[in-house]
Amino acid sequence: MNAFLPLLVNGATFLFFALSLGVKSGYSYGAVLLLLAALVSLPAWWPKRPRDAALRLLAAVFFAAGLLTLLDVIRSASGMRGLELPLKFFVVPLLLYFLAAVPPRPRAIWAGAACGALFGLAVAWYFATFAPEALPLGRAARFLHPIQLGNLAMLLALICACSLRARPRGWQLLLVLSGMVAGIYTTLLSETRGSFFALAWALFFLGLLSLRRRHLKLRSVVLSALIAAIAATLFWLGNVEMISAR
Repeated sequence: MNAFLPLLVNGATFLFFALSLGVKSGYSYGAVLLLLAALVSLPAWWPKRPRDAALRLLAAVFFAAGLLTLLDVIRSASGMRGLELPLKFFVVPLLLYFLAAVPPRPRAIWAGAACGALFGLAVAWYFATFAPEALPLGRAARFLHPIQLGNLAMLLALICACSLRARPRGWQLLLVLSGMVAGIYTTLLSETRGSFFALAWALFFLGLLSLRRRHLKLRSVVLSALIAAIAATLFWLGNVEMISAR
């Protein structure tokens, strides 16, 4: 069990990201696998779980969110149908402790994000090009709301970008760069602009922080100028005619 568990965690983590855009409820498959693994192997990893104050606080926040949504379900008389959301919040603390005790390899995360972005782009492009009548809201979002698709696609692109700190080479670098491009292009296909604005503001403040910490050194000024240029491009993308027209 101890030897097999990390492999299962890595596989489930990869699936969580890889299927998140291109399959209906795609993120559920990896999450369910992780939950089953956590429950079955509970006696093995629970005594070894980290006893970290920040982790306890984060788990408590999700548990409190579950209680609030459960109270809302009871108040609105939604019945069994409304229990899905509070149940999701309630299982998150268990998964947090499980993943802290048996953490996935970084490769499972960024490879899953890259494959998920590419798969999501393939599905979005196919339906937008060949089967637009199958799109519920007329935008390239077959299995998700367009806003969800745009935000999640940009998130996958950012995960790929963060993995560049590990300096991947060869096919790994190609996969990561492809995932970044695919995530951004999928966001464009979704015709949403929230993720572009959010990323632009984040880069703007990152540029200011870079200047403050490095005391106006040439390298810092160049880096901040580059960040500002990227942020300006993102603001422009958020206001292009196709997106604004909606």
